[in-house]
Amino acid sequence: MLPYLAELKKLETLQVVGMADGTWTEAKAMEWQGVLSGQTRLRHVYLFGGQFKDAWLSPLAGATGLKALHVNSGVTGSFLSGLQLSKLEELDLTSGSLGNLDALAGCQALRRVRICACKQQEPLQPLLQLTRLEVLLLNNCDAADDSLVEGFKFTKLRALEISGRAKLTEAGLTRIAKFDTLLSLDLACQSVSSDVLIMYAEQLKQLAAIDLFQSGKPGEAAIDAWLKHAAIRSFRFDSGGISKAKLSELYRHLNDNDRKWSERNKDKTKTFKVGR
Repeated sequence: MLPYLAELKKLETLQVVGMADGTWTEAKAMEWQGVLSGQTRLRHVYLFGGQFKDAWLSPLAGATGLKALHVNSGVTGSFLSGLQLSKLEELDLTSGSLGNLDALAGCQALRRVRICACKQQEPLQPLLQLTRLEVLLLNNCDAADDSLVEGFKFTKLRALEISGRAKLTEAGLTRIAKFDTLLSLDLACQSVSSDVLIMYAEQLKQLAAIDLFQSGKPGEAAIDAWLKHAAIRSFRFDSGGISKAKLSELYRHLNDNDRKWSERNKDKTKTFKVGR
């Protein structure tokens, strides 16, 4: 496969799945680096699976117009410091070994960032300087806690995920209610009280989707608050303790809101990318 890639000098999108496995020799890695160094027109790079090393990705420095970069392979992120990131709009990194990501601090074109499995808070700190982020997804990041959320100064945030192994308390969850531009909120596996849910219903007027999987059981008072919410169209939660009648009422409300939204937007073709 690598020799063929080397001949394609006008590639703008590269997607690789499971290539850099444990059998790669140093010679194979050098061949891969040679292929990357010749791909100066790349705009979108997606590397899934495998075990890429930071050094193997350094030749991406030649891609001066890089707009999207997804690396799911356990890198530390050190390779980012050598890349041309001024045009980068979308970044997705999955690694429990992420280190210094200071290279991101100046990436003011970034609009969507997903970090998965980050164990330390230091790598997440540069994200706080990206005040124009629209989508921030932190999945199974042990370092995502109240102090991180307290540093959020995002003015255009439309989608936020802090799920899995994150450690939010009532203070951090309350802080999220300040981001009234949110359209989507994922707090799966966090402990979200009924009081906080009522606060969200009252303050996050544009919220269309909320995910509270394994985040506690909301009381009927919280459900009542969301029955007054005009934008909510998707509500995932553990329903134990909620009467069938109340669940049916919520289901009808979500469907009604979805129908109204569809009617308002039937002539619009632009979509908003949130999930993975």
